[in-house]
Amino acid sequence: MTDDGVGLLLVGIALVIGSTRVAAILLVRFGQPPVIAEIIAGIALGPTLLGALPGDPSSALFTPEVRDAMAAIGTVGLVVFVFLIGLELDGRQVRQHERVVAAISAGGVVVPFALGLGLAVSLHDGHRFVGGEEVPLLPFALFLATAMSITAFPVLTRIVVDRGLERTPLGQVATASAAVQDLAGWLLLAVSLAALTGDGASDLLLTVAESVVFVAVAMLVVKPALRRWLARRQPGAEVRMETVAVALALLAACSGATQLIGLHAVLGAFVAGLAFPRERRDLVVPLRQALAPITLGALLPIFFVGPGLATDFGTVGQSGGWEVLAIIGCACAGKLVGVIVPARATGASTADAAALGVLLNTRGLMELIVLNVGLTAGLLDQGLFSSMVLMTLVTTMMTGPLLDLLARRRASPLWEVSPAPRASPGR
Repeated sequence: MTDDGVGLLLVGIALVIGSTRVAAILLVRFGQPPVIAEIIAGIALGPTLLGALPGDPSSALFTPEVRDAMAAIGTVGLVVFVFLIGLELDGRQVRQHERVVAAISAGGVVVPFALGLGLAVSLHDGHRFVGGEEVPLLPFALFLATAMSITAFPVLTRIVVDRGLERTPLGQVATASAAVQDLAGWLLLAVSLAALTGDGASDLLLTVAESVVFVAVAMLVVKPALRRWLARRQPGAEVRMETVAVALALLAACSGATQLIGLHAVLGAFVAGLAFPRERRDLVVPLRQALAPITLGALLPIFFVGPGLATDFGTVGQSGGWEVLAIIGCACAGKLVGVIVPARATGASTADAAALGVLLNTRGLMELIVLNVGLTAGLLDQGLFSSMVLMTLVTTMMTGPLLDLLARRRASPLWEVSPAPRASPGR
């Protein structure tokens, strides 16, 4: 990279971080989560706003060289973030409400996935060519259906905590269901990418087999080895530094492995988070504290400049407003019906079932990550990508106001605060 390129890169990074923080300060007054600020800031720096000014400042600042460098930096932030998501998943929440979580998770994935398949069939003809290459119907349909099934686990947990619901059955069920649905979403994403990269049935089976072997080695070999290693460590600053180094090495190895398999680095990062032992709280908590601030405050916003620069709402009008309405309608209907019906069947009141549906309809960060994977893999064209980003904005921004409306009717036991859980050894 030239000296001018380095200068533009640093200016671009400063602009991304600064605009994200300003947007977050403004939007928090409207009860919107930080992810909305990151999405809007990224879009504002792209062709929709900054690029529409005279001289196209967006293209002048974010040259192809700068975009490539930012993509590399943002990918590092992305895989660290997904690693932290995997690290946060707690199987105890699933087991505590396993019957209702199982019902809601199944409905919250199957119904939107089925609607997504039908939507993909109707949209495929208009979006079958991406970059001059034809996208087969199978991977296109699998990917779009997967995108419809996603729930933003990190955004949902943030909303639950901000509203003081983390100790209520409602908050616990919503959080556990989001974790299960996101796990299913990652698996479905792997299948759709395998269907795209495989040249035939044998290649697809090989990719699936390599993925299964990778997960088995991570969970059955690496995780027990790390657990034994952590058990022998004594508390101290030096050991905490060692833990961060080992975690980053595990993250890089797993992310690289899935990338080489032909999937995406985020899948390996998620498995790395699941594989890292959580028994030593004195080491795991400092690990989160060391990685989360720079990841959420700087690296992840840099990642969002990529989708933001690729989002041009001018192309949405060209593809037809009915597509946007169909996408938003399918996304909301799939999650609301898929969650409310099983929630009511397992004993929740109408208001509480609706609250669960609204929470699990939140897309946020995870949806953007999946969409970015589809864009870089050549599964989505510019118009459809922008329409899906618009759906992400709508489904995330509607969560807070709808919860406020439903909270006025919270009269059932599902909203009551549960007793504080007893701390378990090593947690």
